[in-house]
Amino acid sequence: MRSAALCLLAIAAPACNWVFGIEETLLAPPSDGPPGDGPLPTARLTWMVAVTDVAGVPASVAELRAISPPPSVKIGRIAGELTDATIDDTGEFQIPYDYETTAWRLVYQLANDVPREVHWTPVSNRVPHATVPLYGRVDRAPIPGPNTTMSLNAPGSPANHSGPRVFTTGVWTESQPVFPVPPGSTFTYNLNQSIQLSGPPGAPERTKGDLVVLVDYLTSSGCRRSVGSAAFQLDLADGPSTTINAETWSNTGIAVTAVNPVFADTLRAALTAGSTDTTSVTTVVQFGPSPSSTMPGFTQRVSFLGLRAPLILPMLQCTGSDLSGLPSYNLPDSLSVFPQRAHIQLTADRTVSGGPTLTSGLAVVEPFTGATVMFDFDVAYPSPPFLLGTLDLSTADHVMLTDGTDPLVLSFTNESMKMPADYYEVVLHRVTGVSIAVERVYTLVGPSLTIERSVLAPNSEYVFEIRAYLGAPDASLADFRSHLSTQSSAVVWTHTFRVP
Repeated sequence: MRSAALCLLAIAAPACNWVFGIEETLLAPPSDGPPGDGPLPTARLTWMVAVTDVAGVPASVAELRAISPPPSVKIGRIAGELTDATIDDTGEFQIPYDYETTAWRLVYQLANDVPREVHWTPVSNRVPHATVPLYGRVDRAPIPGPNTTMSLNAPGSPANHSGPRVFTTGVWTESQPVFPVPPGSTFTYNLNQSIQLSGPPGAPERTKGDLVVLVDYLTSSGCRRSVGSAAFQLDLADGPSTTINAETWSNTGIAVTAVNPVFADTLRAALTAGSTDTTSVTTVVQFGPSPSSTMPGFTQRVSFLGLRAPLILPMLQCTGSDLSGLPSYNLPDSLSVFPQRAHIQLTADRTVSGGPTLTSGLAVVEPFTGATVMFDFDVAYPSPPFLLGTLDLSTADHVMLTDGTDPLVLSFTNESMKMPADYYEVVLHRVTGVSIAVERVYTLVGPSLTIERSVLAPNSEYVFEIRAYLGAPDASLADFRSHLSTQSSAVVWTHTFRVP
């Protein structure tokens, strides 16, 4: 639980599979020159990297590293003209002197990603710093070749595996499910078939403490749980791997009790989708190790979850409204050095007539150290009216935007009796039939966003996804490096609108 004193980005990158109240007044053109002969002020855009040491233990502090390849960077006043900025090999770039205390925007684009905008107003004596989260080291060893095969057989392994998955640490990957499961105590898997959970493709390195973890799962009564596991240190090659060390197979159980969400929070989740039907709310809970507890909490796009989620290797994952009788699960011994985290989300869907289904809801991620977890959905969800200029996006889909050339202001309010977000992401999606595609992501620290009409294509339909985040206490200071171990989010969609 957080006190009001903590209510003060990390930019949650959508992971890209490897990859997340501004004053809107247009000000006079900036003065580029500093007083006297002093240097121009600077701002920074860097990776925020969760790394491990040579023993494979997670570092307590994230690294700040230059993004490679360097992103394109532009800067300008809110809704004003953009100019190119040159970012150096530390992630630093110069800004006009007048930007030190004025609302301005950073527009950047990573390779293979959509444009992203950060709208902020710096404060005196603070260097504006935006970050892009990355789990796993920046400098990654390549996968040795197309036949990089891991053969995993630990002492005490079962005669046959139930539902095997392979995870790696250092560079974080998860294997695809294999059906049917091959018989025998040895499970063989090609690393190239794994999902990269964050960052570019790479291979785990034994000499850097990276682990390859084999976990067996069973699924029943809405829960998928680990029932056995072992960690390995391997030397990889373009062919069969060499096992250097293998943990003894473990099948000990961890018991956990999660306190059911109160009715008020279930109702709040329903309201994010514009309903009062609490029976339509889906609850999902996860427990497991995570690379870090001080990184942005909601960076992963996992399709079946609907909302963005933390990077957790789920040893227990349950779907259902009753959390009081969770089954026990197994935790690999070697993963006990990583922060154990609990994640819950409450979601509700709304289907656009003739269009896509949109998932809204509430989520929390927090440390898990005891036998009982109680989740606090502290963040206020963005609430209507959702006004795009004079157009109300709160009640009906397919409304038509009026013609014009002036910038548009999207404004909304906050749910009462809960903590306002530390920052927001407003995601512009283009609607095509029953599908949506991200066009642009905006990050801001208040419930108002100015956008240029030029980002909207004629004869197209759009919808805004508004994400509120709590747990980044320095966001209001234009400094997005600090994140609390407990974070919460709320996601709401507007209704769709058409551009003539």
